Amino acid sequence: MQFVQRRRLDVARRLLLETEDEVTSVCLAVGFESLGSFSALFKRRFGVSPRRFRYIDRTIVSSRRGPVEMIVIGQPVSSSMKRT
Repeated sequence: MQFVQRRRLDVARRLLLETEDEVTSVCLAVGFESLGSFSALFKRRFGVSPRRFRYIDRTIVSSRRGPVEMIVIGQPVSSSMKRT
């Protein structure tokens, strides 16, 4: 995967986590012209489609109880394991 493409996908991931923008808007905002190719490349890089990625994040965030967790590609990491 090329550097520019990886960078666009990383920015898209952040936008999906931090905004309520539609997936299509995120796709266009980071420079992809095709939602289909964006979704396929996103899934190849992160293991899930953009919509599924956002759904998983929202589900985990809304169901959290106890210590704060950081999500790393679908795996919760306890706050006690984070580096300071």
